[in-house]
Amino acid sequence: MKYSNPPNSLKEKVGSGGIPVERIERAETVIAESKAEFSTYIQQAVKDLEQVSQISLEDDIWAEREDYTKIVMSMKAHGKMFGYPLVTALSYEVLQVLDVCEKFNADMLDILLAYKQSLKLIADNKMVQMNADGAKDIVNALCAACGRYLQKYSF
Repeated sequence: MKYSNPPNSLKEKVGSGGIPVERIERAETVIAESKAEFSTYIQQAVKDLEQVSQISLEDDIWAEREDYTKIVMSMKAHGKMFGYPLVTALSYEVLQVLDVCEKFNADMLDILLAYKQSLKLIADNKMVQMNADGAKDIVNALCAACGRYLQKYSF
């Protein structure tokens, strides 16, 4: 049996491609030397989450749920990218609850408010690592609240 490879006409049209090594090195240098403060980004997320405290449980807030999910997902991704494992861990826990939440209730709002307060505490004290003073307590408290929520509502 003889195998033959057909010509790769698409590759012939676009060429070999790739990003020049110089550009990659320059981008890595810019990222490594960046003076961007992640705590200011956290504070912006806290402002976005401020709306949580003004929600009435009688309102239909399904659209807001999606907005909160986007904020938390963004914080999880950016926490990982900027080297804030504490923010990533908190965001992960809250996302687990938001994913299964079918209706906002007082308990869900309490979790979002606790998350917001935790982020504010992290930003104000510039807590980066999990071994920072009080960091594990914050994560454990929020994890426990999320666990109780999931257990209470049988998810």
